[in-house]
Amino acid sequence: MLHHFIDSALKALPKSDSGSLKTFLPLFFETVPKEDLEQLDPISMAHAAETHLELSKKRKNGDAYIEVKTPTLDHDGWSIGATIIDIVCDDMPFLIDSVVAEIVRQNQIVRMLAHPILYLEGPQTNPKIHLKPKEGTRAQSHMHIHLRDALTKAQCEEMAMGLASVLKDVDYATRDWIQMSQKLRDAQKALSMAPHTYSDRLIEEYQAFLEYLHDNNFTLLGFREYRFKESKGEITSETVKGSSLGLLHDEVEPVYVNEAHTSLSQPLQKKRKNQDILTIAKVNKRSTVHRRVPLDAIAVKTFDKKGNITGEMLFIGLFTSVTYSRSVSDIPYLRMKVQNVLRHSDFVEGSHDRKALRHILEKYPRDEVLQIDEDVLYRHVNSILRLQERPRIALYTRNDPFERYISCLVYVPRERHETRLRLKFQKILERELGGHCASYQVTQDDSPLARVIFWIDINHLDKLPDYNVEEIEHKLEEAGRIWSEKLRYALADQLEKEEEVTALTQKYGNAFPTSYHETYTPRQAVYDIHKIESALQSEKITVDVYRPADCEE
Repeated sequence: MLHHFIDSALKALPKSDSGSLKTFLPLFFETVPKEDLEQLDPISMAHAAETHLELSKKRKNGDAYIEVKTPTLDHDGWSIGATIIDIVCDDMPFLIDSVVAEIVRQNQIVRMLAHPILYLEGPQTNPKIHLKPKEGTRAQSHMHIHLRDALTKAQCEEMAMGLASVLKDVDYATRDWIQMSQKLRDAQKALSMAPHTYSDRLIEEYQAFLEYLHDNNFTLLGFREYRFKESKGEITSETVKGSSLGLLHDEVEPVYVNEAHTSLSQPLQKKRKNQDILTIAKVNKRSTVHRRVPLDAIAVKTFDKKGNITGEMLFIGLFTSVTYSRSVSDIPYLRMKVQNVLRHSDFVEGSHDRKALRHILEKYPRDEVLQIDEDVLYRHVNSILRLQERPRIALYTRNDPFERYISCLVYVPRERHETRLRLKFQKILERELGGHCASYQVTQDDSPLARVIFWIDINHLDKLPDYNVEEIEHKLEEAGRIWSEKLRYALADQLEKEEEVTALTQKYGNAFPTSYHETYTPRQAVYDIHKIESALQSEKITVDVYRPADCEE
């Protein structure tokens, strides 16, 4: 079936072709799925083959050639009414997802993507091309992408620059992967030098966690080693020469900077040095490789022969999906943290409360379990345990140690959660914390409570905002109240008898249409209820000629 498309494309090739295109085109489209070929016409297939053959001939190993253009009839003699992206580079992991993530970041939509991998043999200017690897061949990745829309010239240039930067990052990350993997082994050895003030069990658990990361459970994207120096009571950190790998190569600025690109203040430098010997955090930068999400950072302290802290080994990357799906009991370090929380609770093994607490810990946002302090986690999950008995809106916050963001975990009764409420919550958190929502995550399952976690970026602020969790929680509760609840409170403000409040709430709680809810406040509804009740009792209808929209009586 594919031969029909290829034969039509061969007929559309320029008559001046020496024969190289006739050989290249079938190889290029041989592995492209039928559903993608159906979106191409013979002329665009012919031009794609011509472009990729030329790019493959003039590129050198290690280089990436990118062409982004919107063909027009006036300039090119043909058009599809959309922009085309052509890329030829060395074959590497993470190419497709990284390229697509950059296209999405620039607010564009991929309509079609073909990704044949060809194997070249012989000279670059006139190679012999194969569909399968052979001894002496080199893999070359080709990407032919059609966007949904037609970009302007300026947008095409911006797209090309963004893709070039992403491909360079992919190259850095994959090129240094073996060295970064070895650095995990070095970090394990470094922990062996920790002073005896740390228990053997703790050190073994940290080392097991690094082994877990090494066992393909963490996508390593960057590494850098620092040395701490102290002079006149001030602490500074310097990069160890030649230690920078992957996305933290020498030309990249330190990860511990704010939006003004200034390094950590002295209080934060001291906090950094005095942190636990293994810490997990989020970097205030999204990954350009693999997934466009905030990077994870694992910092491991280094020691001298006397057990004094000398520096830090920093790994950045992304936890793989299995870390988020498997039980916390199967992940070193997390299993210890969870076990300590359960032991602290004093609940009897096998009891309902202990099982419920473990379930909460399993469902707690995994990124938070990785980063949160044990004592804070204990307080949060014990409070959440009480929520199971009386579901309500509740807020739990955690400050990033380096004051870059505040994570806000909101529990809300499942039947109340919907997009409009989430947006209300987001606005409240942004306003109260003085930041903006960098990302959020919603979880709904068989629990009576839905969970929404917001990461509020405060990186632009000079210092951590002074906020009151209870006050913010109260505002979230106000925003999350359903109409009947708000009406009940409004009735209670004006009526003395509880039975009358209950009766009128039951009668009118669902009596008003949504359009009424969006126009009038519950206090205004109380006014209308009094009028309705008066008319029903007197069997006489009265009409208000004029009443201000904000009337409260």
